[in-house]
Amino acid sequence: MSIYTTYADAGEVPPERSWSALRALRSGPPGLAGSEDRRQVFSSALEQAEQLFGAAASVGVATKPLLAFYGLSQAGRAVAAVHAADEWRLRGHGITAGKGDRGKSLAEMTVDPGPRGSFGRLVSVLESSTVPIQTQLGDLWPLLNETARHPLPGSGDDRSLSVSTERTGWATGIPAVRVLEIPARFAEGVEPELSYASGLGRDYAAQADALDHYLSRYPTLSDRTSFTSSGQPIGLQPHDEGTCSVIFRWPDETLTRYSSPDAFLGSIGVRSRASWRVYPALDGGNKPVHPLMVWWAILFRLSMLARYEPEDWATMTNVNISTDAVPIEHLLGTAMSAVPELLFHVLVR
Repeated sequence: MSIYTTYADAGEVPPERSWSALRALRSGPPGLAGSEDRRQVFSSALEQAEQLFGAAASVGVATKPLLAFYGLSQAGRAVAAVHAADEWRLRGHGITAGKGDRGKSLAEMTVDPGPRGSFGRLVSVLESSTVPIQTQLGDLWPLLNETARHPLPGSGDDRSLSVSTERTGWATGIPAVRVLEIPARFAEGVEPELSYASGLGRDYAAQADALDHYLSRYPTLSDRTSFTSSGQPIGLQPHDEGTCSVIFRWPDETLTRYSSPDAFLGSIGVRSRASWRVYPALDGGNKPVHPLMVWWAILFRLSMLARYEPEDWATMTNVNISTDAVPIEHLLGTAMSAVPELLFHVLVR
């Protein structure tokens, strides 16, 4: 395992740079936040969010999730002021900790979004999939690419996937996108090869069907088509750290609908740490979950643990006895830079 030594190595934007960019928005608020009442909420909410995250960065894990969640909660008010056509004044958390979680592992603990409150309103504003009732933290945790280095024990299989345009394809009039960080198991042969030269004996149709089934939960990838016909190799390429990638083609009219490759990627993904990422739908619908809502749900649940079950929280975060401790420390540490960077992209989209 390599250890990143600088923000550039990790692909991160230093938090002070993100907060400076967010402060610069306050003299000329984007979107709907230009009206006087919205502007006041936008500015004051961002000021409180910055101070709360600053305080969170200066304390240990015992209290960090409390400050981080309330910082995100205040930032949510700024998001609503910019993007919500109505009902832009947020009220209540709109999410609760699952009942009967005492004694469970952190990955098994759940959150229960309600029909009203801040969480549900922002789900609508961001056109996000909601988080179903009794969703386990282990199913949310790996959706954040920041958690890959220190995964939470007991986590599920869903991931966000990195996407990038193949620049040569766009230059020649063929819209092509490489989807990365697909689990490596899809690059494995379904049947043993009889000829390494020709690939005879490998069930490529079954391989393609399995990958299509996996990607069916990612709504923004629904327009993709393979570059090869059925039964032929689809071009899966293995990579380090247990992942693979594949290039898909998009309809030719994609070139005329979007002014640049980045404009197209912005229509299917969310900007995160110098890359574009696509997310699955968690509720079976046709909208991907937005990473801001994933951060919201996780930080809320951790804050409730720290606030109401301090003895359990102290045990979970004890690196001498808990396998959850380092993943928790890592997630809360990366939140200090990841959340303000994501917030900036959300506000100016």
